[in-house]
Amino acid sequence: MSIPVLPIESIDERQTLLYRIGVASLPIIGWKYSFYEKGVKAGFYDAPGIPNGVVTSDRATNCTIMCAGLLIVANPSINWTLEDWANLNVWADPPRSWDSALKCTESKGLSERVNELPSDGTLCLVQGCKRKNIPSHLFWAFKHPESGQVFIFQAASGVGPTYGPARKSIASNYPGGYGITAFFEKD
Repeated sequence: MSIPVLPIESIDERQTLLYRIGVASLPIIGWKYSFYEKGVKAGFYDAPGIPNGVVTSDRATNCTIMCAGLLIVANPSINWTLEDWANLNVWADPPRSWDSALKCTESKGLSERVNELPSDGTLCLVQGCKRKNIPSHLFWAFKHPESGQVFIFQAASGVGPTYGPARKSIASNYPGGYGITAFFEKD
């Protein structure tokens, strides 16, 4: 069975990041969730920075692999390295800091650290910790500018890629703390 592949050159960086992430995520809708099983990669694209550029047959992903893969594919002009890939995947070996994914995007000039989701709908990457300094979930989030409702796009445990309104606040869901990096659109 072949899995749909979106050619990297079809991502137009003139579009908003929210749009680019949406387009890049189309091939993974309906995939299942996997806890770092062998063969589970976000390499469903032939993109620089994604190890092997592998197309998996498992149709599975998890939170950091999904977020890292989408970020790389949505930003093809960035010089991504395997070290960046490891930093975007906080469970890499050797272990990274709990917020290495956020630091990686900030070091590339793509985002900046904020204390809360901006109220203007800016897309953010959030790293939540159930216990202090131990990462537990990486996901995309934004606050709707009119309603104030928080929406998330994540690879949810036992489900796979999902999108919808947050059921709980970020702070109440991650008592060990969380970090947010905002991808403010540049003119």
